[in-house]
Amino acid sequence: MKLTHCFSIPLVSLALSLPANIVLAEIADTVLRGGSIYTVDSARSRAESVAIKGGEIVFVGSDRAVVDYIGQDTTVIELQGKMVLPGFHDSHIHPVSGMLASQTCNLRGLKGLAAYLQKIAQCDTEDPGSEWLVGTGWSYANFGDDIRPDKKQLDNITSNRPVAFTSYDGHSVWVNSRAIELSGISAETLDPPSGMIQRYPASREPSGLFVEKPAMELIYQAMPDVGNRQRFAALMEAQRYLNSLGITAIQDAWVGVDNTGVYGNIPVYQKAVRDNRLNLRVTAALYWQPDGEADQLQQMLTTRKANEKGLFRASTVKIWQDGVMHTHTAKLLEEYMDRPGDKGMSYYSQEQLNHIVTALDREGFQIHIHADGDGALRESLDAFEVALKKNGRRDSRHHIAHLELVHPGDIPRLRQLGVIANVQPMWSTSRDYVSDLIEVKLGKSRSPYMETNKRFLKNGVTVAYGSDWPVTSANPMDLIEAAVTRIRPALPLEEKRRLTPLLPGEEVTVADAIASYTINGAYANHQEDLTGSLEVGKRADIIVLDQNLFEIDPHRISDTRVTMTFFDGRLVYHRLPDH
Repeated sequence: MKLTHCFSIPLVSLALSLPANIVLAEIADTVLRGGSIYTVDSARSRAESVAIKGGEIVFVGSDRAVVDYIGQDTTVIELQGKMVLPGFHDSHIHPVSGMLASQTCNLRGLKGLAAYLQKIAQCDTEDPGSEWLVGTGWSYANFGDDIRPDKKQLDNITSNRPVAFTSYDGHSVWVNSRAIELSGISAETLDPPSGMIQRYPASREPSGLFVEKPAMELIYQAMPDVGNRQRFAALMEAQRYLNSLGITAIQDAWVGVDNTGVYGNIPVYQKAVRDNRLNLRVTAALYWQPDGEADQLQQMLTTRKANEKGLFRASTVKIWQDGVMHTHTAKLLEEYMDRPGDKGMSYYSQEQLNHIVTALDREGFQIHIHADGDGALRESLDAFEVALKKNGRRDSRHHIAHLELVHPGDIPRLRQLGVIANVQPMWSTSRDYVSDLIEVKLGKSRSPYMETNKRFLKNGVTVAYGSDWPVTSANPMDLIEAAVTRIRPALPLEEKRRLTPLLPGEEVTVADAIASYTINGAYANHQEDLTGSLEVGKRADIIVLDQNLFEIDPHRISDTRVTMTFFDGRLVYHRLPDH
C-alpha cells in the first residue's frame, strides 16, 4: 500500500542498506512511529511505534527498535507525537437501521410540538411521491402532560398518505389515521402481549400512539419493505461513518432472522463479506421475537451455523425484557411515584424468561438482554442463575444492556454470574431526562442507583460501552467524555466547567473509559485474543487521534478527532487537514 502526499501526517518510504550477514526482523508493510501509543494490554503499556504486516501487528515498542522492521517497500507514517489506540468496539449499536432512519424526515433537536408539525409538513411537501411519509427523532419531552402524540395532529398535515414517526429511543411510533387504517387496526384490536395501543379516554379508539415493539409492529408490518439494495447502501454509509469515528468492531444489537424490515440485515452483511467490503468486525444479536414461532431456536441455530466465522458472526441472541422508564414500560422493583401500583411491564414472565435463557445457553449462545429497570435487571440475573445451575458454568459472556436503574444488591451478582454490564454513558448526562425520572417517576431515594458505571468497576464487573446509536451519539469521544465527566459533551466549554456532574460519584477515569471501549468490548464479543489491544499477534485495528486524551481537559475530550483508522492493517479512513 502506497500513501500519497495528501495526508496531513508526513509519510516516507525508507530503504536500508545492511550487511549481508545480518538477519533482518520481519519487514513490515506499514510502520507508525514517533507516537504516544497506549496499548491497552494487561500492563497498560506505552510505546512509540507499531509495525504491521499482512494485517497483523508484528511489533510494538520503541522508535529505535522499529527500524529493524522497515524495508524498501515499507510505508512509514510519522505520527509526530499523536496518540494511538486500538480501534473502538461499540457493544450495542444499530448501524443499518440508524443510517436508514437518518435518511428519513428527522425531528431530532427540534423543540416543541409546533416545530415537529412544521418539519413534518415540510417533509410532506418536499417528498410527495413516497407511499408512506416516515421519520424519526421525536421525544415525549416536547409534548407535555396534557398533550400527547395524536393521530389528529398528523391528519391535519395529510390524511391521504399514511404517516409514521418513530420516537428517538425506538420504543414508540406516532401515526395518522390513514396508517392505522392500512394496518387493519380498529377499536376491536387487542393490545398485543407486552405492547400498548394508546386509546382516547373512555374509548377504545386508537389515538395514534403505539408503545413498545409488539404494538409498533402492527404498524410496521403494513409498511413497504426496505429492499436489500437500500439496506446494503445504508450499511456501507454507516460503516464509513463508524470508521471515521475510530470504530472497528460492533455488536449489532438487533438483527432479524426473517431478513425483512430495517433490521433484516443478514443478507447485506453476507454480501459485504463476499465482496470484501466489510471494514468492521460484526457480531449479530439475533432478535428473539416475543410472539415468534415455536421453532425460533432452530432458526437461530441454522443462522449461526451459516455465519460462524470471519468478520460477520451470528453468535448472540437479543432479548427485550422491558421498555423504558419515561413511558412507564421499564419494569421496576417498586412502583412509579406518579402511577401508584404500577411497576411497569416485563416482556416475559420469570418462568418464560428462565426457559428461553436456559435453552439458548444450553446451545452455546451468548445472550444480550435489554433491561432498563431494576426489576427487569433482577429478572434477567435470576434467569442467568437458573441457566447456570441447569447447564453448568461456561464461558458465556452474557450481557445486559442499559441498566438505567440498578438495585445495589444486584451489582455483585453481575460479577458472580460472569455477566457483562453493557453501559451507554451518554444516558448519564441528560439533565432534563434524568431530572424528570427522579422528580416525577422514581423519587430521590432511588436516584443514587441510576446510571451506574464506577460502582460496576469497583465490584469487579466487566463494563463494555455501547452507544445505542441512533438513540445517542455514536462518537466514542462523546461517550468517553460523558463517562469521565457525566456532563453533556455538547454544552459550551465554560458551562461544562461550571456544572456539577449529573448523579455524581459514578465518574470513571480516562483509562477505565478507554478500556470499556476497547479491550472490554473485544472481550464481550469473544475477540480479545484477536483485537481490543495493540499487541504482537493481534489484528491491526488501530486508530490515530489528534489529541492525547490523558493530557487534555476532560471537558474537551469530545473535541478530539480521529485522523486515521486502520482495519486489518488497511487504512480505511483518513481525515484531511483543516484549512
